[in-house]
Amino acid sequence: MVTHANEYADNESDSESDPGNVDKSFLFDVASKIYIATDSTPVDLPTYELCCDMIDVTMDLSLIYG
Repeated sequence: MVTHANEYADNESDSESDPGNVDKSFLFDVASKIYIATDSTPVDLPTYELCCDMIDVTMDLSLIYG
């Protein structure tokens, strides 16, 4: 069941990144910063680290302004 859900999420990620100018798409668990699904392009560490940093910034801003 989990494999089927991951395949569905991967396919959805591929279809979401096609229309625009998106290089890579992730579906994250924000609390742990682990990605649950990604599109079919290879994952590179700098992009993943940038996403994790942006999650930190967003969480910090939500504590200040939320």
